[in-house]
Amino acid sequence: MGPSQQDRRAAKEAERRLAKHVTGQARIVRRRNIIALFALPILALTLGCPALPVPVACDVPREVMLLAFSAIFGGYLGLSIRLFLDRRRYLREVTPSTS
Repeated sequence: MGPSQQDRRAAKEAERRLAKHVTGQARIVRRRNIIALFALPILALTLGCPALPVPVACDVPREVMLLAFSAIFGGYLGLSIRLFLDRRRYLREVTPSTS
């Protein structure tokens, strides 16, 4: 096996690794956006309840609404941290260590 085949194999492996990383990141970002779509209306309903013309929406206690928002926001925050850590891990794998 010549050095050119080894180089091609390494380049192909790097491309596969990059494609896997990009698809994983896109999947996490999509999930995070969906979670944000669930969290923001709950927060808006909680904070804007006295100004709403529909009093039925204010029947749910504020603490329950904030609890639901905090649970959903925790998932959003967890996915954001996962995005950051996955990106760092990928960059560490790609760049050669100098130590």
